[in-house]
Amino acid sequence: MFYDTVLFDLDDTLHDRNRSICNFIDLFIAKYSNLMECNSISSFKDIFIEIDCHGYKPREEMFTELLDRIAWKTKPEINELLDFWNSEFPHCAEPVPDLYEVLDFLLEKNIKMAIVTNGAST
Repeated sequence: MFYDTVLFDLDDTLHDRNRSICNFIDLFIAKYSNLMECNSISSFKDIFIEIDCHGYKPREEMFTELLDRIAWKTKPEINELLDFWNSEFPHCAEPVPDLYEVLDFLLEKNIKMAIVTNGAST
């Protein structure tokens, strides 16, 4: 049987979401740790991963909960956090192992490819 098209899901098929989130968390801490209480920094990663719900929670809801769950010296505005997510998370994406080899193989075979996802666009 020959297939002429392959559809890929985005999260955990093309990019390793856990590694991508960890990259984002590192950037977030670098940018906002000066606004957090010291005890919040050590628990930040676990809290962020928990409330992220593997990407299924809307970002505004997730950041609202983050602002409530973390002890802050000064709370950033929700829109600032959303802007930071939208500008930085795409740069944090890590490909799954062997992704480029698979894509190169499909290109060599002239197989059409598309991305589908049940995740939100923002």
